[in-house]
Amino acid sequence: MKNIWFDLSAIFVLTVILITYYTKYNAPILQNKVLVILVWMNYISTAMDMAAGIWDNNSFFASRHFPIWTSELVQYVYFIARNLTTVCYMLYILATLDIGRRSFKQWLAYAVPAGIDLLLLAVTPFTGAVFYLDELGRYHRGPMLPVLYLVAAYYLLLSVWLIFYYRKLIPRHRQIAFVLFIVIAFATVGIQGLWPTVLIEGFGTALCVLIIYLSIQRPEETMDGGTGFLNKKMFVNKIAVKLRQRLPITIGVVILEDFSVIEKYYGISEMEKLMKKIASYFKSLSKTVIYRIAEDKFCLVADSGESEALSARLEDILKRLTQPWHIQEYNVVVSAIGCLMRCPEDADTAEDIMELINMAEGNRNRNDSFMDMHGLDISVVKRQRTIETIVKGAVENGLLEVVYQPIYSIEKKCFTSAEALLRLNDPELGNISPAEFIPIAERNGSIIKLGQFVMDSVCHFVADNHVQQYGIEYVEVNLSTIELLQDNLVANVTDCIHKYGLRAEQINLEITESAMDTLPENVDDKLGRLISKGVTFSLDDYGTGYSNVSRMIALPLSIIKLDKSIVQEAFESDSMKVVLDNTVQMVRLLDKKVLAEGVETKEQAEYLIDQGCDYIQGFYYSKPLRQQAFLDMLIAGGAGIH
Repeated sequence: MKNIWFDLSAIFVLTVILITYYTKYNAPILQNKVLVILVWMNYISTAMDMAAGIWDNNSFFASRHFPIWTSELVQYVYFIARNLTTVCYMLYILATLDIGRRSFKQWLAYAVPAGIDLLLLAVTPFTGAVFYLDELGRYHRGPMLPVLYLVAAYYLLLSVWLIFYYRKLIPRHRQIAFVLFIVIAFATVGIQGLWPTVLIEGFGTALCVLIIYLSIQRPEETMDGGTGFLNKKMFVNKIAVKLRQRLPITIGVVILEDFSVIEKYYGISEMEKLMKKIASYFKSLSKTVIYRIAEDKFCLVADSGESEALSARLEDILKRLTQPWHIQEYNVVVSAIGCLMRCPEDADTAEDIMELINMAEGNRNRNDSFMDMHGLDISVVKRQRTIETIVKGAVENGLLEVVYQPIYSIEKKCFTSAEALLRLNDPELGNISPAEFIPIAERNGSIIKLGQFVMDSVCHFVADNHVQQYGIEYVEVNLSTIELLQDNLVANVTDCIHKYGLRAEQINLEITESAMDTLPENVDDKLGRLISKGVTFSLDDYGTGYSNVSRMIALPLSIIKLDKSIVQEAFESDSMKVVLDNTVQMVRLLDKKVLAEGVETKEQAEYLIDQGCDYIQGFYYSKPLRQQAFLDMLIAGGAGIH
C-alpha cells in the first residue's frame, strides 16, 4: 500500500505558492518565468505520482473501470515532469544570476542529458526500458530507470558547481537556500528509492520550492514596495553580472526632477497615488522590466543590440510622464528627464554606473529633457570618491599640514598676523587643492575632525614658537558652517586655547559670507560667548554672495576680508573699482577693519593702501609658507616686505 499523504501535502503547499504568485504583480524577468515553470513541473509530477499511487492501491478496481493506457499515460507525464524539475532548477539558478549568452558546448552540457531521458521514455512503450505495467496496470521498474536518476543527479550536481563557481555573485542566504534544495532533493529521492511505498519525492521538492520562494522570491528581497518594480538591489546585481561577463548593455534612466516638490505641495498620500498611476503605466509596457533604484529614479536595461529601441521607448515614456496625471481633483504635471548610457564604454562597474546616474541632473542641458551620458567624465567622480576616502583618514594617516600666509598691517608696516591654511598631501594623488577636498569633507562630516586638527595645530605652533615676540598678534583660523552649528563649538575653541596656555586674543576665527547668511540666529549666541572670552572674528570672502549688511552689522565681527575676486576685477573694470572703493568706505564707517585678499602686484597694493585698507594679504607680500619657512621669515625681520 503506497502512502500518498506526502503527495497530498505537497499539492497543498504548491497550490498556495501558485495562488500567491498569480495574485500579485511579477516583473516579466526570466527568473520569475523559470520559477513558475519549476513550480508547475513539481505540481504536475506530484499530482501524477499521487494518481499512480491511488491506482496501485486500488489496481483491481481501477483496471476494471479505466483502460490500462490511462495508468501508462499517468506514468509518462510523471517521468517527463519529474525529470524536467531538476532541469528547471538548474535553469532557475542561471536565471537568478542573469547569465545570458552561453557557448554551444555549454548548451550541449545542459541539453544532452535531458534529451537522453526523453529518448529512453520514447522507447519505453516498446522496450519497457524505464517502466512497464502488468495486466492490472500496476507499475514495475524497468532496467534503464537508474539512468533517469543519474541524469537528475547530474543536473543537481551541475547546480552545485554553478553555485560554487558564481558564489561571489550569490548572497549568503541565497547560497544556503540553493544548497538546501539539493540536499533535500537527494535525501527524499534516496528515501523513496529505498522505500518505494513512501511517496515523498514530490513533498521534498515542494518543500525546496517553498524555501526558495520565501528566501529568494520574497518581495522585500527583489521588489520595491511602493510600485512593485524590481528594486535597486536587483538592478545592481543585474549590471554587475553583465559587466562581469563582459556583455555590453544599454541603460535607460528616468528621473522625476520635482519629486520632493510635488510631495511637499500635494502631500504624501497624493504622491503615493501618483506613483501608483505611474507604476500602472510602466506595467502596461509589455516585456519592459523596470527597476526603481530611488524614489525618483527608474531604470531600464537592454542588451547593446537593443539600444535604439530602448532610446525610442525612453522618449515615449518621457512624453507620457510630462502629460498631466489626474489625481483626485488635481491635474499633476511631472517634470522628468531621460538619460541613456552604454556600458562598459561610459562606466565599467556597478558603482560607477550609479555615480553616473547621480551626475545626470547636474550635467544636462536645461532645454533638453533627454541626454546621452556618453562624454560625462566618470574619472571626476572616481577622483571625488578617492578623495572622500583620503579625507576620512587624513588625520590618522598624517596627510595634513597647516601652512601660514602672512598678513601685512598698513599701520604698523609689518606682518602682524597670518591666516592658517590647511593642505592635504596624498602619496598617490599628491597635493590636493582645498577647493577640492574641503567641500567633500563638509559633505561627509569629516570637516569637524579637520577643523579640530587645524585649531590644535595652530595653538600648538603659536605656543611653542612664541610668535608674538616677532610681532604676530593673532592667527586666523577658518570655521566651516558645520563647525558653527556644533553645540560644543565654544568649549572646543576655549579648551584648545587654554590647553596651550594662550590668550584668547591670539586666535581670530573666520566665517565666510555665504555661511553668515545661512546660519540660524542661535549661532550669534555662540559667537557672543566666544567674543566675551576674548576671541575675535573676521568675515571671509566678503563680496562673493548676496551680502546681508544688517546681519553683518549685528554680528560681532572685527575684520571684513574682501574676496580676491573683487580685488582682481577692480583692476579690470571701472564699475567694479567703484564697488571696491565704496565697500572699503562703508566698512570703515561701520568701525570695522578692512583686509584685502589676493593682492598680487605693487599697483594693487598701493591703490588699496590709498583707499584706506587696514590689512593686505596676497602673493605680493608672501605666499602661504610652511611652519619653518614662516618662522625663518619672522626671525629674519619680515624679509620680503615691500
